Amino acid sequence: MRIGLAWILLLSAQLFAGVARARDWSAIDALRSRLEAGGARVVQDDCGRLPRVLGLYHQASDRIVICRVHQDPAAVWDTLAHEAAAACRPARAGT
Repeated sequence: MRIGLAWILLLSAQLFAGVARARDWSAIDALRSRLEAGGARVVQDDCGRLPRVLGLYHQASDRIVICRVHQDPAAVWDTLAHEAAAACRPARAGT
């Protein structure tokens, strides 16, 4: 089940307004929970076979993968938000 457009619009509005910022890992957990409540599957992976990849959206399995290479919550937040937007694109395009 793809992330609903309403969820991604809400998330985007918070990001652009500067309201939602990851200052600690609990903020990441809250964002992940909100995405999962909207139907997203969020997983972590070592991503050793994909050098220099921070995260990805895997359309075939409809899941967001966050690679364990980040050093701080802000970097994880940015990657998670970026991949959530990528997960929403196919739904908007009608594929």
